[in-house]
Amino acid sequence: MLGRVSDRPEVALWVQRVVDDLDDTIKTVRGTIYALRERDRSDGRGGLRSKLLAETDRAAAVLGFAPALRMTGLLDTDVPADHAEHLLAGVARNAVELAGVARNAVERRPARTRHRRRDHCRD
Repeated sequence: MLGRVSDRPEVALWVQRVVDDLDDTIKTVRGTIYALRERDRSDGRGGLRSKLLAETDRAAAVLGFAPALRMTGLLDTDVPADHAEHLLAGVARNAVELAGVARNAVERRPARTRHRRRDHCRD
C-alpha cells in the first residue's frame, strides 16, 4: 500500500494534507481544553493563558465582538515572567488601539444603500 502511495505524488500530497489537517485539529482541541480549564479557574491564580483570555474578554466588551486568539504551546510554563508581562502589556495596548480604530470606522462609515433590479445594480 505505501509503495503505491509513494509512486503517485498526488496521493502522497493528499495524504500529507490530511495529516496536516489532523495536526491542526488536535492543536485546536488541545487549545480549547486549556481554555476551558483556565476559564473554570475561580481562584484568580491563572497563568499567562488565562491572562490572555481575560485581555481578550476585555477587548470583546469594548469592540462588541470577540477578537480571535490562537494559542499553542505551554505558555504557562515555557514563557518567562518578564516576557509574559511585556506580551500582556502589548496585547492590552493593541486592544485599546483596535477599539479606537473600530470606533472611528463606525463613525466615518458613509451611508450607502444598494438597490437591485433585475439585471443591474445602482448606488
